Amino acid sequence: MILKHFVGGIYAVNAYLLADEDSKEAIVVDPSGKIDEILEDIKTNDLNLKYIVLTHAHADHMCALKEILNKTNVDLLINENDKDLLLDSQNNLSYRICKELIELEANRYLKDGEIINLGSKEVKIIETPGHTKGSMCLLCEDILITGDTLFAGSIGRSDLYGGDFDELDESLNKLAKLNDDIRVFPGHGGFSTIGREKQVNPFMKGK
Repeated sequence: MILKHFVGGIYAVNAYLLADEDSKEAIVVDPSGKIDEILEDIKTNDLNLKYIVLTHAHADHMCALKEILNKTNVDLLINENDKDLLLDSQNNLSYRICKELIELEANRYLKDGEIINLGSKEVKIIETPGHTKGSMCLLCEDILITGDTLFAGSIGRSDLYGGDFDELDESLNKLAKLNDDIRVFPGHGGFSTIGREKQVNPFMKGK
């Protein structure tokens, strides 16, 4: 798999470009900024962008969403449990964070265990509520894109609309069952592995 990341927006969000090197099919995850750089990378590597995917519907992860949708005309995918949040500019915080209000319908609403196909590769959806009702992670081979569920050494906050710490703790239990060698690519900050997080992250120890 091809995985590239782009840091953008006032909250330094990690956006990801994930692609199958054989078929050249690709997705962009959490487009927060640097859209021209992302699109140039897609063009340079002759990739076929299939979808824009959101790990959750908070504004800092989608301030550049309308721009990239307009420039690519591909479908938007998000977990079904964040549908209402995507439609509400007050609760998704775009009224405060972005230059424009974001109130959108996705083209496809994803469920736990659902698969996004990129050529012969499979991207599995893992529902991980707690940061928002519809927070989810994307697993492909040894790559786990975690959004704001799991960070290197920490976790996402659970005090915003739709957040619930007990649900987030259960989501961490789910992730802790993955192979220790799975690489963690969060929505903010540096990268890690499941094994390392179980050793050093106070919210993952003992799981």
